[in-house]
Amino acid sequence: MGLQLAWPCGFKKVILEMDCKVLVDATNEVSSSFIHDPLFKEVMSFLKRDWEIYTSHTYKEGNQCVDWLANQALSMEIGTHYFDSLPVGMSNLLYQDIIGVAIPRLVCI
Repeated sequence: MGLQLAWPCGFKKVILEMDCKVLVDATNEVSSSFIHDPLFKEVMSFLKRDWEIYTSHTYKEGNQCVDWLANQALSMEIGTHYFDSLPVGMSNLLYQDIIGVAIPRLVCI
């Protein structure tokens, strides 16, 4: 959806961060097990357009704003939602993102 919104706006350089490393790797490989998946095909068609898209993997802790929005979506109707201003509750997360606050990822070994 983000690519669908960015293209008509004329953005020519886009960073596409995903928390699914398998999909990030698949977008960078010629042969992929996702090659017949309709959503994957649509993403690949956007990547082949006349713009620069850098795909990278990030854990959900690496983008707190997106994680917060995803959690908010659970209480909203299904569909696409647009915000005219910063949603209440997100300003502190955005500020932390701007100044580079790191959130450690807890992993049990």
